[in-house]
Amino acid sequence: MFSKFSNRSRQGVALRPNPGSISKPKIDNTLSYRGRRLDKDSLRLIEIQPAAHEGDPLVCTLTEVTLGNKPNFEALSYTWGTDKATYAITLNGQPFQVGENLLGALIFLRGRAMSMKARQLFWIDAICINQSDLEERSNQVRIMNHIYSRASNVVVWLGSKYAEYQKDMKRELLPKGGNSTQQKMVRLLLTDPYWDRLWTLQAIGRARQLQVCFGNQTFPWDQFMRLIAMYNSDGATGPLRLNRLLRQEKNNDSYTLKRLLVEHREAKCSEPRDKVYGLIGLASDAGEFPIDYKKSLYEVWKDTMEFMNKWNLFKDESQILPMGALVKSLLMANHSDPLSQLSKDSTQLIDNPKSPLVFHLKAVSVGCIVCVGPSASDIVSRPDDANQWRIATQRLFPAGELGPAHQEYDKLFRALLESDDSTIQKTCFNRPSPVIWDEKSPYNYNCTQPPESVRDYITWVHQVTKTTNLQWSQRPQGVTNRSAPVQPRLYLAKEGNHTQRKMGLASGLVQQNDVVFRVPSAKRALLVRVVQEEKSKSKARVVGTALTTKDMCSSTPDNDYTGWTTTVHLDAGTLFMLLE
Repeated sequence: MFSKFSNRSRQGVALRPNPGSISKPKIDNTLSYRGRRLDKDSLRLIEIQPAAHEGDPLVCTLTEVTLGNKPNFEALSYTWGTDKATYAITLNGQPFQVGENLLGALIFLRGRAMSMKARQLFWIDAICINQSDLEERSNQVRIMNHIYSRASNVVVWLGSKYAEYQKDMKRELLPKGGNSTQQKMVRLLLTDPYWDRLWTLQAIGRARQLQVCFGNQTFPWDQFMRLIAMYNSDGATGPLRLNRLLRQEKNNDSYTLKRLLVEHREAKCSEPRDKVYGLIGLASDAGEFPIDYKKSLYEVWKDTMEFMNKWNLFKDESQILPMGALVKSLLMANHSDPLSQLSKDSTQLIDNPKSPLVFHLKAVSVGCIVCVGPSASDIVSRPDDANQWRIATQRLFPAGELGPAHQEYDKLFRALLESDDSTIQKTCFNRPSPVIWDEKSPYNYNCTQPPESVRDYITWVHQVTKTTNLQWSQRPQGVTNRSAPVQPRLYLAKEGNHTQRKMGLASGLVQQNDVVFRVPSAKRALLVRVVQEEKSKSKARVVGTALTTKDMCSSTPDNDYTGWTTTVHLDAGTLFMLLE
């Protein structure tokens, strides 16, 4: 039931790192690789040299092999932990730093190999991959599923701390019931950090055979599951949950990347890109997913969204934004990815509605902009501008709507007073989407018919409300790039016979006759502009973002509205702006 190593191991004494192995000076781990990069069909395997005493320093050598040679090896799966790698081993004749948990695993594996009196090769990600070489990391992660599935055995190392429990227990675990010491140990095993680790998923899901090692004991996976089930029948957490999802349901064709992201969103890893990359090898549909650790977090988010769009993983458009928000939180919850990354997106126009780069979202009109007013800073700092804005509001809205319009203006003005300039500057973005879409649009639109295009809607608003556009002098804003936050401008909008949302803020490059559209669950509204008109059709484009007054005064998206519903076309970068 458990392996025998030395007298100390059999007595249940935990295998602790030798204090003399702690390395104080900084060690360059790349020296052990001698500048050699693995090709895409190769991997390194580590051999742990035997030692006369278990406290002797660890000496290891690396061997490069090709997958075509069908190497015989075991793979190690363990928790990296948050501690810095401060323990030194010798790897290929060079000092190499590892963390405490990995050091304990190496000591354990060395003892096991010596007891079996056989040469063993292991694949250990932290050692067999040059972690400083981003290209090599990307290539190795692409074949990670093959590595785990080709290993003769995957060794799950839970740590040496369990030896403290084992020394008080009988050598053979009781078949049922058990004593309090065993119960305490199993309770600790259930909550071990290993089960929350993201890379655990691929190791367990792809392994042909699993062994779980903790303290001084080794259990085959199925036997370990029975041990856990003796004291916990709840299969919703810990190892029992992973066994159900990754072993019993591993060949489920519906195990898509989208489902994995949702089910394992709480899994932990130190590298944020691994929140996506660590699931690729498990997904039933992600064989073509691009893995590149040189990419920014935004680029990984964009790859993920475009991949799911390409393979129709969104059952309907209502799933797009919630999924975008989930992936964004996974990648960027504790990391800032500069919005300047969006400026690197291609500006080449896209007019193919079936392109995987094009997302289709249902949107509801807030209103057609009939007056573009002063900037947010000017209306606060220039009383004349504030007075002129109230006059414009009075001219545009009939008596029945004037009271609510002034009330909305007071709320908007108060929100601007209570916000600092930097926050206001980031409220709306000047980012024209590269996506342009065609709409059927009769040249002489009859306003008695429902609008069929953005151009029809604009015509309908002007005819029904009999409004006249008001001009407002515009001061230069000094916009430097297409995605930079700019000083937003106030706008007045009209919507049919009654306007629910009458004003707000929009990108500094907003124009009259732009239409404000709300997308359910989005934090911002979209500015849509007719960019080309012909007799039988027109072309529309998202040109930026906007906020209603209610958006300015609330932390939750404004979903309480009615209006004309249509489908807007946009790219991943514009989706990101809606979430930002």
